[in-house]
Amino acid sequence: MNARQVEIFRRVMLTGSITEAAKHLHVSQPAVSKQMRLLEDDVGFTLFERSGNRLSPTDEAMALFEQAEMLYRGLDQLDRFADDLRESRLGMLRLAAMPLLSQGWLPRTVAGFLSERLDVSLSLVARSTDWIARSVASGQSDLGLGLFRDNELGVLQTPLLQLPLVCACPVGHPLAKRARIEIEDLDGYDLIAPSNFDPLHRALPQALSQQISTQKRRLEVFTTQTALELAVNGLGVAIIDALTALERPAEGLCVRPLEHNVGFNIVIMSPRHRSQSRLAQAFQRQLVWDARKAQETAMQFFEKPQV
Repeated sequence: MNARQVEIFRRVMLTGSITEAAKHLHVSQPAVSKQMRLLEDDVGFTLFERSGNRLSPTDEAMALFEQAEMLYRGLDQLDRFADDLRESRLGMLRLAAMPLLSQGWLPRTVAGFLSERLDVSLSLVARSTDWIARSVASGQSDLGLGLFRDNELGVLQTPLLQLPLVCACPVGHPLAKRARIEIEDLDGYDLIAPSNFDPLHRALPQALSQQISTQKRRLEVFTTQTALELAVNGLGVAIIDALTALERPAEGLCVRPLEHNVGFNIVIMSPRHRSQSRLAQAFQRQLVWDARKAQETAMQFFEKPQV
């Protein structure tokens, strides 16, 4: 018994006719008859009782057909499984992202990606860029979103976002009167900025870092979201990225762009020495697509500064 014989036998059973089976299979009627005779020789029992042009399956043929149908249902399931893998509708995706991205924009991108992939599972953790790079390089995460790093050997870095920095301050603050803010304009004001121990602080331009360090009072935080919330509550001027500012519009809060368009360079980290799954590749394409729109939105503070 071979696969071709089983296929022809199944078609004869479904159509009830040698002639119809031959039409469906695009072969000659004698070819179908020959294969049925060979199949009967192989299995050692009669499959059909013949009366003129009519075929009547034997009990043994009915039992064999039932098993053949089970086989074909399994093949159909396997075919659908392969389709799901090919179209990235099945699997497990492990993501790591810096906290700056883990609220707002990235969850919306994830939601859009998963809405059409009901059988895809996902793990999303928010960690520092250092942790993310190690996780991707070691295979714990499929993709990572973090700050650009020089001489990162274990991962490939694909540019994703260039997030300009802005200042958020309460309405009525002296800086709120300015359309744009120079770094030296921050002198003398309480500043809310990333902690010295946070990679975000190391990514700040040197002139801005020096300005922050010379303030009489500064508030150090580990997330830009926290910095923004402190500014909302009147504790100073928050130095944050434009995307975070857009995620938390607040009454009584002014957002002003920092001159010279300084900011953070965000990259997609992927493993350098391992191949990516089709699912991870599909999600990376979605990230790049959505990031273009986010980039345009984040630049609105510079294209149409508030006065």
